[in-house]
Amino acid sequence: MKRILLVDDDREIVASTAELLQAFGYEVTVCADADRVLEMMHSKRPDIVLHDVRMPGLDLRAQLCAIRDDPEVGQTLVVLFTAVLSAKELAEEVGADDAIEKPFDSETLRTVLRDSEARRRHSTKLTIERAAQKGIVRIGEE
Repeated sequence: MKRILLVDDDREIVASTAELLQAFGYEVTVCADADRVLEMMHSKRPDIVLHDVRMPGLDLRAQLCAIRDDPEVGQTLVVLFTAVLSAKELAEEVGADDAIEKPFDSETLRTVLRDSEARRRHSTKLTIERAAQKGIVRIGEE
C-alpha cells in the first residue's frame, strides 16, 4: 500500500481528502503543522506528500527547498493543493512535482496523483537509461 502524507490545517478538507485517499488505497498520515513536515517525512517515509499551500507560518519555497535538499526524502513526490488559480505554475516555481486546485473532486485528485506518479517513474527510468549509456551503471548485469 502506498503511503501519503496529507499536509493541511483545515480539518474539513483533511477529513474529506483523507477519506478519498483511503478509498483510493493509500495509507494516510496527516500533518497539520507545516513545521513538522520534514520530521514526519523522515518518520513515516511517504511515497507522496500532498501539501496545502497556505498554512500559518509556512514559507513554501523554503519548505520545498528543505525537502529537495534532504538526501533521505528529497526524491519524494510532492503535489501541492491550493485555491490559488495558477497552481501548476506555482508548483513549478517552488519545485513541487504537481498541483491541484481546490475545490477538487475525487476523480481529479485520483488523476493528478496517478499522472504525477507515472511522470516520476518515467523520469527515473530515463535517468537510469542515460546513466547506463554513459557507463555509470550497468543494466541487467550481475
